[in-house]
Amino acid sequence: MNKLLKILTEVALIIPLFCVTVLAMDVEYVGSISDGLFAPTSIDVSDDQLAVLEPFSRQITTYTIEGVLRQKINIEGDASGLARLSEYEYLFCDRYAGKIVSVNMLTGSQMNFLEGGDIHKPVDLINKNARIYILDAGSGEILISGLTGAIEIRLALVKPNGDRIGFASSFAYDRDREVFYVLDQVTSIIWIIGADGQFLGDFC
Repeated sequence: MNKLLKILTEVALIIPLFCVTVLAMDVEYVGSISDGLFAPTSIDVSDDQLAVLEPFSRQITTYTIEGVLRQKINIEGDASGLARLSEYEYLFCDRYAGKIVSVNMLTGSQMNFLEGGDIHKPVDLINKNARIYILDAGSGEILISGLTGAIEIRLALVKPNGDRIGFASSFAYDRDREVFYVLDQVTSIIWIIGADGQFLGDFC
């Protein structure tokens, strides 16, 4: 009986301490973005809004920074990656068609931004400094295009010993350091690539 009383006393002392800790947390409510999103895979954030790509329901949804729904439109294609092109336009990759598609969020119209023999299996893209950076898993390259959709530079994802990346599935660009971080889904390794295409190292 004494043992049970001791346990209950310890629990009674722990619970108020836990509650005080939780209540002391700084939590801010900024709105809700739960409007029926289905398996979103890509997000793009800009100064005034964020956009979410839902490839399985084939939709792009935009919200204010506070989380208020703005638009939801239907898209066509096997979509991945998402990047804002202009005030009302977004780009996404159509992986199996081998092209980059532009979609107008006001009208819902789509047009091909980049397609043809120069691109094989695009999986992700970034818009920075008036350049479109495209991760092409089919060729194992980063393609750099201007805002007109013409490829200007191709950076091969290859190590100095000749090893090529397994499957480049996603990437990010650090503008301050001028390097790309590229995820190899086959080996679960992140490659570090310079803006000039030089292999700088890897980790994980």
